[in-house]
Amino acid sequence: MPRALGQIDEQKSEDILRAAIDLFARKGPKASMAEIAREAGVSKQTLYNRYPSKSDLARALLTMRSMAITAPLNADLDAVTALTSVAEALLDRINLPQSTDHLRALALVSREDSELANAVYEAGPGRSLDRLAAWLQIQNQRGVLDIDDAEQAAEIFIGMVQGQAYLRLVLNMPPLAGRDLNAHAREAAHRFIMAYARPSGL
Repeated sequence: MPRALGQIDEQKSEDILRAAIDLFARKGPKASMAEIAREAGVSKQTLYNRYPSKSDLARALLTMRSMAITAPLNADLDAVTALTSVAEALLDRINLPQSTDHLRALALVSREDSELANAVYEAGPGRSLDRLAAWLQIQNQRGVLDIDDAEQAAEIFIGMVQGQAYLRLVLNMPPLAGRDLNAHAREAAHRFIMAYARPSGL
């Protein structure tokens, strides 16, 4: 069955993003827009119509990553379950070889381009932090949590979850062997809720 126009457009965007991240991983800042278009099997005009610059490509890639990580916050879940799911998503992306390769590639590409570095942060870690902070503020308003500074609390939670795993990623070291990531995610979420829960929200 032939794909509808919208499906074709979506597939082209996916092909472009996949080609971009693969080329960034292989060639770093030297990857050109022309090479990305060629690898994706689209014209340069099609590429530029969707993503006018490398910054736009990086922003799209990191936005997808951020939305996937914070998706559990959109579901009707209790606080511990929601935060555990976010923690698991964060740890999955730190420990999956392909995901870490892609993240390092974006960091490498952005190193020589301050505009790109800002795009990478704002669309990825910055967006995740903002979404988590907004969710925590809602929990505070509902009386589940007692939080004065939602952004600070969001940073604390992400730090608890990532810990040494993120440092090892930055240093291009393998993940710690024998670590039960799901148990770590549950423990981080549980401890965070215990630290911030109101007596009525426990």
